[in-house]
Amino acid sequence: MDIDIDITEPQQIVFWTQRFGVSEMQLRFAVAAAGESIGDIRDYLGVK
Repeated sequence: MDIDIDITEPQQIVFWTQRFGVSEMQLRFAVAAAGESIGDIRDYLGVK
């Protein structure tokens, strides 16, 4: 089971942008393209 991100929650945006080293806009684009699954977003962004 994978974790999902809720980009309507500001604290999640802060956490995941810092974790992935991306901007909020990059994170939002990744969610739009790959869905809300952290694993899928990680793969889309090419980060570990």
